[in-house]
Parts: sequence; C-alpha cells; structure tokens
Amino acid sequence: MATEVEFTRMSTKGQIVIPKKLREGFEDGTPFAVIRDRDTIDFFL
Repeated sequence: MATEVEFTRMSTKGQIVIPKKLREGFEDGTPFAVIRDRDTIDFFL
C-alpha cells in the first residue's frame, strides 16, 4: 500500500479524528500507539 496523507485538527478537548479514508479496513477497538517526539506525533498499529 502506498503512503497516504490526510490533514485533520485537534479539538479544544484534545481529540483527534482520523479521517474516514484512512480508517477504512480497521475494526472498532483496533489498538494503536501514539508517539510524540518534540513537535511531531506519529501513530503506529
């Protein structure tokens, strides 16, 4: 699968929505890691 890029925003409550296009193929409850390195946040399955 090729790398895909989508943009989103953080809400005032700190919530981040993963765009639907990128969520397709994953089930509800799928665990993933969120890693912050200075000013960058990465997500890993």
